[in-house]
Amino acid sequence: MQLIRDGEYYCVHYYPVENFVKDLSNFGFQLDLLAKNGLEVISVIPNTGLVKASILIGTDFQGVKGFAVISKKLHVSDPDDSEKLEEPKNLKDIMIPTL
Repeated sequence: MQLIRDGEYYCVHYYPVENFVKDLSNFGFQLDLLAKNGLEVISVIPNTGLVKASILIGTDFQGVKGFAVISKKLHVSDPDDSEKLEEPKNLKDIMIPTL
């Protein structure tokens, strides 16, 4: 599993899939490793599209090419930590520009 982003509170990983059924066991193992390392998996997003079988079956056939895994870091809070996050006043304050 590849670490795409290691943020202060969240991490994003990507797990590529060659053979969906065969890779499921290892994917589960990878999820266990994240949990053992203090990360709580909050979302698994499939990346679907053309796969190797699409060449044989046709481009109408799509499959799972991989998974994006969003996980939350389980921080131990420090009682002396006075820094708190404030909620944004409007959505534009938190939007990240995209291309």
